[in-house]
Amino acid sequence: ITGGAPQMNVRDVSLTSDGTTMAFVATGFGQLTADPAPPWAQAYRRDFQSGTTVGLSRTLDGTWSNAPIEGCAMARGGRYALVATKATSLVPGAPSSGAGITRPVRIDTLTGVISDHGVTGGGLLNDDVTGNLAVSDAGTTMVFASQATNVIENALFSDPHDFADLFVALADASSTGDLDGDGAVGPTDLALLLGAWGGSLYDLDGDGSVGASDLALLLGAWSA
Repeated sequence: ITGGAPQMNVRDVSLTSDGTTMAFVATGFGQLTADPAPPWAQAYRRDFQSGTTVGLSRTLDGTWSNAPIEGCAMARGGRYALVATKATSLVPGAPSSGAGITRPVRIDTLTGVISDHGVTGGGLLNDDVTGNLAVSDAGTTMVFASQATNVIENALFSDPHDFADLFVALADASSTGDLDGDGAVGPTDLALLLGAWGGSLYDLDGDGSVGASDLALLLGAWSA
């Protein structure tokens, strides 16, 4: 996989439950994609069926992360990935962009939508995300460790900034049904789901096939 790029270090490897896709972080001067990435750490997605490797930590217009990816985890279903980074290029204009804090950023590999989850009930994270990343198949539940003291509003921390705590962040479930990435759940998304019935392409609940439960998730997220 990375044999053609010997000057690279690889870490944070995660694999889908069906063994067809892998996510990892690599840093160095090797070239894993058609267009070379910056030499600092980037996240990648490897499809074993097609034999292709693509950049995870880049936007739809091809912009790579402008800061190292410090951690990465992919959901077992393969649609969502969660990375930890200080980058400001992945979600331009996000409230936490440019704050110099390592934040959890969710990547939807199906639609290309990237969302910054570094803002919580207590405001912008006041300390870095330190790892232990995980994301659910539906992309609505994310886990990360941080020494931040303002993740939970009015929470009491006996040892602020001395120890990392584990946190769970919940994303808006409506994003799960947005299959075409237009920012809303509507007829086009329904058509895509029905067209994939019985397959795995738009498996929203991560059970391996598109069926009634996926339809219920999409309809429950339907835009007004």
